[in-house]
Amino acid sequence: MSKFTYQGSNSSMKVTGVLLVKGVETELTDEQVKALKDDYFGKAFLDDGSIVESKSENDDNTKPLSKMKVEELEAYIIENGGEFAESDNKPELLVIAQAIEDAKNDKD
Repeated sequence: MSKFTYQGSNSSMKVTGVLLVKGVETELTDEQVKALKDDYFGKAFLDDGSIVESKSENDDNTKPLSKMKVEELEAYIIENGGEFAESDNKPELLVIAQAIEDAKNDKD
């Protein structure tokens, strides 16, 4: 078992079925660590056991919702105050995320 603390810009992030909450130490199995590292998208694993997100060209949320992975959709929904069931699949998450996006656009 390894302990990691997520230090990214979002309040939480779910990757490979593991919910990482910012600032909370999470114990991961060796298999989860391998899966997390294999699913690398802009994350850095630091020597102190922290996981941080690096800056990428999509930090301004320009990536279309339809191109996001399930984990990215879940993070987007959480970051924007939405809710979803753990059993929700990608099409269901897309509907929720699109509703959030539409509501944000209506405010503009």
